[in-house]
Amino acid sequence: MTATPPPEEPGWYSIQVRYHAQEKDDLILDGVRPLLTALADVVDQPHVIRHWRRGPHLRINLRTTPQLWAATVRPTARRSLSGYLRDHPSTAALREADHLAAHRRLAVREADPGPLTPWYPDNTVQFEPYEDRRHVLGSPQLASLLAGAYARSTALTFDTLAAIRSGAVDRIGHALDLLFAFGHLSVPPISRGYLSFRSHVESFLAYTADPDAVRATFDERYRRHRPALRDRLDATLATVRGGRPDPLVETWLGIVRDQKARAEPLFTSGEIDLDHLDQQGMELRHPIAFHDILSETPAHRSEVLSQVWFRCHRLAINQLYSHLGRLGIVPTQRYLLCHLVARTVEEEYDISPAALARQFVDARR
Repeated sequence: MTATPPPEEPGWYSIQVRYHAQEKDDLILDGVRPLLTALADVVDQPHVIRHWRRGPHLRINLRTTPQLWAATVRPTARRSLSGYLRDHPSTAALREADHLAAHRRLAVREADPGPLTPWYPDNTVQFEPYEDRRHVLGSPQLASLLAGAYARSTALTFDTLAAIRSGAVDRIGHALDLLFAFGHLSVPPISRGYLSFRSHVESFLAYTADPDAVRATFDERYRRHRPALRDRLDATLATVRGGRPDPLVETWLGIVRDQKARAEPLFTSGEIDLDHLDQQGMELRHPIAFHDILSETPAHRSEVLSQVWFRCHRLAINQLYSHLGRLGIVPTQRYLLCHLVARTVEEEYDISPAALARQFVDARR
């Protein structure tokens, strides 16, 4: 008798949709979403990510068996996505050379060792190997945890982009709501939790050639929108404290709570850590004042940085930044938004990162 072959183990596969136009919402909603619906019975954990390497594109990552990939998923994806691109092509005229310097910086900041050139042609479908970024994340367990989070938030991403396209939701306003709500609930209250956003901005500024000029630009945007930002902070806090919830924000906060619950035992057991997520290959051009103050005492590391609750928070905030990227918020916008949130909180509560850091250090002398 012929032995029955063992069932195939599913693996990760990736589909890249090369689309150089900045606006990708229609491609995601009318090209990618129907494809994933059609493949729902033969794939697991599908999710879409916006990416930049070798030209702007979408990455559709999913799990399936080798047989289903070859017989069903790949040909269906090529046919469906190529048809969308034929009917709705990108008309952007980007020059590879104009973006090379920025992409080199991104590659260093994101520890992405892959080739930057040549770009793939616009309006094409490619099938490069799936990248789990284990070299950055440090373990297959963390890579799996993050991929699962992407998959669990895919439906929310589609719903949010649909609301943005319909005009029911403002993209920037929604991003601010997510930041304010997360800052208040992840490490409450917001006068404490906001410090992660301030740290994110200051780390970015410390790598720029002229941080004072960038900060001045960010501050001008804050002054221009100060009243609206204060109103948005008040409205968001009223909502998360028991008011009528925004379903898109509430769903996201539920995903965050779920992710923290999944991560906590893994951090506690040491199966995952975040040591590999620290900046690699880049040195600060400029000091960060409140970081330097906190470094005066080992208590900041022992009481905060090394604690499981903070590692769960750090994982969740990186997931939030990734979610903003999936919604079309580019990194420079994200840094600006974090600055606007931080300035709003600092003015509302009459606080500063340096003063809070000094208070922490002095209390432990």
